[in-house]
Amino acid sequence: MATPTLPVDAGAVLADLQQQLDELRRTVTAQQDTIDQLVAAQRRAPGARDFGRR
Repeated sequence: MATPTLPVDAGAVLADLQQQLDELRRTVTAQQDTIDQLVAAQRRAPGARDFGRR
């Protein structure tokens, strides 16, 4: 018994994958921006490195 195949528009599939890739790039960039902001805030905070050591 042969498996039925569906017609596939390769261009549409590639366009969808490109959109997913672009979204992942935006997510990674946003995560890195958040990390950078948190690190900068920690460096600005007085005594932040001493917290929890007392």
